[in-house]
Amino acid sequence: MKIEANELVDGVWQYMESQVIDGAGLQQLPVWLQDLIADVGLDIALDVTYDWTKNFTGDYIYQEMQGLADGGNISFTKLRNIHLIGSLT
Repeated sequence: MKIEANELVDGVWQYMESQVIDGAGLQQLPVWLQDLIADVGLDIALDVTYDWTKNFTGDYIYQEMQGLADGGNISFTKLRNIHLIGSLT
């Protein structure tokens, strides 16, 4: 299911980026976070979110994502960032 997994992850990421580009996905966020995303991009904002939250997330979560990334030849960072999107709200 490598192809399907890659298509799903890529499709979700493209959708998330499209929500940022047209501004629809930013309205519920604090202004400072909207500005951060606009300035540095969604991927960098989610990297920062990872840095802020990693000490509060069980290692097993990241191990499971790493297994999916390895098995499906998926970008771990992209998969992790999709997982973190809910942490922005």
